[in-house]
Amino acid sequence: MKHPLPVTCLCLAIVAGTGRAQEKPAEPIVVLGEEITEEQLEGLLDLGTPSSPLFTLLGGSPESVFTPKTSRELSFALLPQAINAFGENQMSIGVEYNPGLAQLSKKGDYINLADYQDAAGQQTLFLSRFTLSAAAIRTAGDDAVGQYGLGLTYNWDAKSLLNNYRAYGACIDQAKEALPDHITGSNELSTAINKVIADSGIFPTDPTAPGFEEQLEKVAAVKTALRNAIQATIPFDRDKVAGILRDNGAVGDVTPYVDRLEKVHASVSSKYGDASGVVKQIADQCNLTYTAWNREVFSVGLAAYYSDVANGDDTFGAGVWASYAHPLGPKAQVIGSVRWADNLMDPENKGPAGTIEPADMWGAGLRLMYQFSGPDTPSPDYSKVTRGFVEAGYFDETIGDVSDDYWQAAIGAEIGLGNGTFLQFLVGNTFGSDRDRGSYLSAQFKW
Repeated sequence: MKHPLPVTCLCLAIVAGTGRAQEKPAEPIVVLGEEITEEQLEGLLDLGTPSSPLFTLLGGSPESVFTPKTSRELSFALLPQAINAFGENQMSIGVEYNPGLAQLSKKGDYINLADYQDAAGQQTLFLSRFTLSAAAIRTAGDDAVGQYGLGLTYNWDAKSLLNNYRAYGACIDQAKEALPDHITGSNELSTAINKVIADSGIFPTDPTAPGFEEQLEKVAAVKTALRNAIQATIPFDRDKVAGILRDNGAVGDVTPYVDRLEKVHASVSSKYGDASGVVKQIADQCNLTYTAWNREVFSVGLAAYYSDVANGDDTFGAGVWASYAHPLGPKAQVIGSVRWADNLMDPENKGPAGTIEPADMWGAGLRLMYQFSGPDTPSPDYSKVTRGFVEAGYFDETIGDVSDDYWQAAIGAEIGLGNGTFLQFLVGNTFGSDRDRGSYLSAQFKW
């Protein structure tokens, strides 16, 4: 990590998932016992403000703490030319890839974690704990430094649905028992959906026709879409249901089919009201146990990087880090992290001959985070949250035979703007350093 000099660090990070709309669905995140969308899964994993430990290790951000967090399926980061923690103009670009979540997404628009409870599925879920990352950071000027790194992170999210689906399902089953025939996926509603699919011409009738198997898979997706759209807990949306039927090949006027489903929805909803309080209480407890934003999470990572130095010798280096997050009630979380890296290059680290010298460093940090607004468990507005934090870190940096140890302290916030967009800023100062490192400001806009 290159620690900040007395300059302002203003960075813009752009993180975008591939192949998915940014608009969040209106239905609840936790659909009792049913499939969830990729966007909903991101909310369940608290994939809000992205965490890029490789960037921090290489000096792209002055944070003292790595936040342990499962990465998105595929994300990109761009820090345009700006004054940064190097004290130089810097351009940074990076990519993160989660192989397990990428495999999950290939099943279609909806994901049912029950499909991943066999041996092959467990391998996919195991892969979702890993993140592959790459980053390139280059400063400008006569003392230009380019650093190019590859990293691998392992995240253990102790109570994530990816690791505890069976336990979560058993918990939700208690809610189903309180309302056995009146929730999404009930016999009454499933029977109505199956009949509408058959009567509307969506269901294929000729098993010898080309593409028959593909049509059957399409029918399963249509059923899932209708079950997620028609729930006792939300108002019936005629336009949405009609659109699902039309988009999937319903023949003729779909109004009669929509009328039939609306009638069943009214019946299910009226019965649901009698027991909804009990179901909600049980489901809320399950959500707090398995989908709360501040779950216990552990992360370890390693990286290798190459430094291209205009005023010095090119060199290779390596680094490792570890982080641990622990909940402090429903609103607060404490995070601790440690790191070590060798042969980090900083334009300010010059030897007696005026050339840039490599630095070895280690450090440890602690962050206390508090959620001021937003849901305790994921919801359709999981990205509309505001979390503030204070952090402090101790670092020791060695250049040749000269060692410099110092402290950093900062205050910051993560502000969710909705639609997967976040603003993260950090204001801090450095104490006890032999160098004039001074104060720093870091701002990152991510989505």
